[in-house]
Amino acid sequence: MEQPLITKLRGADLVCCDCGTKYGKYSVGCSTYHMGTCQVCGKAAAVTETRDFGYLQPGIDTEKAKIRWGSKEVAEYIASDEEYEGDQLASYELGEFCLMLTKEEVTYLMHCLDIISDAQVEEEDTHVFASLETKIEELYADNCVEYSLSPVTAAYYKKYGTYGVTSEEAEHFQKFKDNYDMLVELGFIND
Repeated sequence: MEQPLITKLRGADLVCCDCGTKYGKYSVGCSTYHMGTCQVCGKAAAVTETRDFGYLQPGIDTEKAKIRWGSKEVAEYIASDEEYEGDQLASYELGEFCLMLTKEEVTYLMHCLDIISDAQVEEEDTHVFASLETKIEELYADNCVEYSLSPVTAAYYKKYGTYGVTSEEAEHFQKFKDNYDMLVELGFIND
């Protein structure tokens, strides 16, 4: 996974002239360059120490502002949604996962469980299998009652129309969730 730009800027010791100019401010009369790899863009180029470009502080400040602005947008989006006023704790915080299934999916799971129960279930798995079977049977009997989503998952789905299934979406969801958690911690959102 590629590091966020702010992490690269903070951790860089060597920078090429292009990145130095883009993210920093040249602050010395002359610099000593040598061939190497720029720790910001990753390209092989003539590089110098980041101190020659003010330790890339202007770029770091810009990235911090983007993160703050992104967090503010998430907070405003969530705060504007009336559905979040009566939120319960997210299911994972209660120690269980929520799962929304269609009637067809529950029916198929019931079929799969029947096949598994006809086979021999390992003794150490008997309790887990019985618990799972009971829950799926209850769903089936209730005509597929839909469990509620955690507040952040519901907000993400409403905004993007997906639960973050692909690895790229999952990474995007994680950033959204991190911002949400930070806003909860800072008191901007009552979870």
